Amino acid sequence: MVKAQELVEQYEKRVRSLEISIPRYDAATSSLFLGERLVKRFRYPSPNQQLVLIAFEEASWPFHISDPIPPNVGVCTRERLANAVKRLNGAQNLQLLRFCVMECGQTVGWKRVK
Repeated sequence: MVKAQELVEQYEKRVRSLEISIPRYDAATSSLFLGERLVKRFRYPSPNQQLVLIAFEEASWPFHISDPIPPNVGVCTRERLANAVKRLNGAQNLQLLRFCVMECGQTVGWKRVK
C-alpha cells in the first residue's frame, strides 16, 4: 500500500513539472522566464512585445489570446502584431518559446519548443 507521504510527494512533483512548462513575464524586470530559465530580457522599451507578454501573464498563459495591441492610425494591425511576434521570437537567450500570429492576424499564440 502506498503511504500518504509518497502520494503527496508524487503530487508535488507533478505540480512542479507543470509549473515549469508555463511561461512567466516579470514586468518589473522586463524578463520572460520558462520555469527558472531566462528566455528573454528587454534592455530597451519594446511596447508592443511587452503588451503581448503582459496580456498573456494577466490571462495566466492560455495558448492563445486576442491581439492586445491597441490600433494605431496609419498602421496595419496585422503587420504590427506580426512584427511584435517576430521580435518576440528573436534575440531569445534560450530558444524555449515560439510565438505565432493566428486567425488572420487577430490572435497571438505560443508554444514551448523542445
